[in-house]
Amino acid sequence: MRALAVAGLAFTLTAGCTTAGSSSSGNGGTASSSSGTAGGSSQGNNGSSAQGGSSRQSSSETGPIICPAQSSSSSSSGGFSSGGSTSMPPSWDCLGTVCWGAPPEGVTQAPITVRAVDHLQSTNVPDVTIKLCGEGDTACTTPVATVVTDSFGRADLTIPLHPWHGFRGHLELTGADKVPTIVHLNPPIVGNTPQWQVGVFNLGQLDLVARIAGAEELKPSRGHIGALVEDCAGNPSSGVVFSLDNVDEFTSWAYLINNIPDNTATQTDRTGAVGFFNARPGVAYLTATRIAGSQFIGRVPVLIREGWVTTLVVPPTPGP
Repeated sequence: MRALAVAGLAFTLTAGCTTAGSSSSGNGGTASSSSGTAGGSSQGNNGSSAQGGSSRQSSSETGPIICPAQSSSSSSSGGFSSGGSTSMPPSWDCLGTVCWGAPPEGVTQAPITVRAVDHLQSTNVPDVTIKLCGEGDTACTTPVATVVTDSFGRADLTIPLHPWHGFRGHLELTGADKVPTIVHLNPPIVGNTPQWQVGVFNLGQLDLVARIAGAEELKPSRGHIGALVEDCAGNPSSGVVFSLDNVDEFTSWAYLINNIPDNTATQTDRTGAVGFFNARPGVAYLTATRIAGSQFIGRVPVLIREGWVTTLVVPPTPGP
């Protein structure tokens, strides 16, 4: 199960994966200030979110692995292999040594159940269309699979896995009276993911959260982002700054502090969450950095669409 509380948006995605993987590579993105923090956007691989934090999977789950050439020994920690660095806490000792993983030999599919829930009320949402979209198909013109949630808000998907890198892509959720939502699958799927819980908003709920976060209004021509940072053990983390590389004068952002969006905060609290409102459409990059030592954690692309919400996790990634 994975939980992502994002600046009061309560983005939710639950995941339990098996096998090692990782998330997008890169450096960069820019945006943070004393009045908030910047997040990122761009089309991307994986992502997930869930209310109240995130718990990755156990030792065989998706997560970054240590590059063999960079570490002679490793130990499993919450789905992430650790290089045993003594210069930083165990929850961050994978930084700088993260590689993409691959499915176990012979594993070609990953069955999952997706459950759509109302973001604020946590009730099941039936009749939500869910598309599974491959990497590079930013418009999802040729979805890998399409399903519709039942009366319990659930739908089953089978994800095809590439033998070298698993599945990289995103989900798209649409439904009557719901704000359409993109969920980036970070890190790439490389094994079984028994259940994901994905939160969806109606427009009134999203507008309320945006105003609490300091946005004057939701602009129809802009998109919105909810992101959560995870450490090497797959847990949300405090003391992290987000930066988004395409913010402008219309973009607002706020960290989730004590479960309330706070646009005066300058870093994450234990929820590890941030929300961006009225971001420019297109593909941008979101970067997470530890304040302690200014350590690069991860950088991922985020796909932003007009009138859509995009949710994602920023785990440790290869790079910078």
